[in-house]
Amino acid sequence: MSPPRQREDLELAALFGVPTEPLLTAFHRFGDRAADVHESSEWSWKFAPDALLRNRIFWIGAAGQRHATANHVSWLADQVDLNPEDLDGGRDRWNTILAERTDRVTIGYAGADSAAGRPPALKFYLSLEPRSDDIYRQHLRGLHDRLPAAAPPGPCRLILVYSVYADGRISSRVYVLWPQSALAIEDVRQWMSPFVGSGALSVAAGHPSSGLGVKNDTTDMLAVSFLPTGFAHRGHPARFVSPILRPVLFAAGRDPELARRLDRLTWVAAPCTEFDQEFSYELTELNIYVRIDASRRERSGDTKPEAGVAIDRRW
Repeated sequence: MSPPRQREDLELAALFGVPTEPLLTAFHRFGDRAADVHESSEWSWKFAPDALLRNRIFWIGAAGQRHATANHVSWLADQVDLNPEDLDGGRDRWNTILAERTDRVTIGYAGADSAAGRPPALKFYLSLEPRSDDIYRQHLRGLHDRLPAAAPPGPCRLILVYSVYADGRISSRVYVLWPQSALAIEDVRQWMSPFVGSGALSVAAGHPSSGLGVKNDTTDMLAVSFLPTGFAHRGHPARFVSPILRPVLFAAGRDPELARRLDRLTWVAAPCTEFDQEFSYELTELNIYVRIDASRRERSGDTKPEAGVAIDRRW
């Protein structure tokens, strides 16, 4: 009998020399503690013309595990003193949203970005249940003055994100994700138009799903999926014809570990402005995500997409 294979996230962390520090230790402790509600994991590469970061890991929780997931995530929030002061109701309101209105949770670890002067961070992504317009109006809209007053239309998914930095800063983000079919709805295109142009909408419409990230701490981003959580079909045309593959393939040439994992490409994200011009080989910022290890559903032999295709992600 061959020995068990080491977890791929630990292999990559050792290979890339990701240093151990308190937030990464808390992330790993959480992963061990929350193994019963773990769906899959991803690794992210962040490229810029003069920089490459390979120190970002994501733990993606299973859907339909609200109570157990909330217990584990609350424990982690306590460990890092998550206190969302800009959210009406603060931590108590956040706890309520987690326990009562969250469909899935993703936890991300981002190592230090010395070029940008950002310390390590833990990120909490609460993917809200469908039809959460009331939460948008009451709580999310006020987090960012650029967000429209009306809740996003169409079959979208709202994600409330808080980043806890090693220096004690806490910053919020709001993500809105849509399945491919929603990009044909004029109301959806109009809602997105303050953030992206027609070129970006055209690119997004060619992918299984896409999403807009409105941030307080970094650049607003547009992300497009290739193999989103809950989607097992690898023959989508985007995998062969998407124009964003030009910078993706160029980036893979810079890192062989990414190149050998491109068959597990899940999402690609870039600043919104990059989508409204022809993609060059290098972008001002390019985030590439790949699935690592096997997801819970793939390990069980179930390769059918989840009902409705779960599109919740992070970038």
